[in-house]
Amino acid sequence: MNAGAVLETRFVRTGLYRAFQPADTIGGNLPNHAGAIMYPNYPSPLEHLAAFAIVLAAGVLGTAIMGKYLDKVREDAAARN
Repeated sequence: MNAGAVLETRFVRTGLYRAFQPADTIGGNLPNHAGAIMYPNYPSPLEHLAAFAIVLAAGVLGTAIMGKYLDKVREDAAARN
């Protein structure tokens, strides 16, 4: 038995593998990932676009509110003089 098999056996016997398995494989053997296709877990382009749109809208709204506030402060300062 090689070192990898020994570690895998200890991992399975202790039950630690259950925390790292998908829900449908719990109680079964360790899944064989030798031929599995692994897809990158990057956010989709639509998520990036949505985040950009939210930040852009917040920036535009914040700028408009700040402009209105500055106009009010200027009017109040002019009224006091």
